[in-house]
Amino acid sequence: MNWDWSAVSDFMPDFWEGLLVTLQILVIGSLISFALGLVWALLMRVPTRWVTWPVGAVTEFVRNTRCWCSCSSSTTCCPSGA
Repeated sequence: MNWDWSAVSDFMPDFWEGLLVTLQILVIGSLISFALGLVWALLMRVPTRWVTWPVGAVTEFVRNTRCWCSCSSSTTCCPSGA
């Protein structure tokens, strides 16, 4: 059986288009997460307790929540198996 290289050239335009979209999503997502993280960090530095308490509560809630979305079956993330 010989490899048919024409099959590769048929899907390469779609591959490059998909790679470009993936990189665009990566850059946009990184910029959004950086901006939101910066705002969140600045909110934690505000001297007013009515701002820092809710921000800190949400932060601690997220920190203490298992990541069910990305690794619900992983023993690394969920060592108790629950």
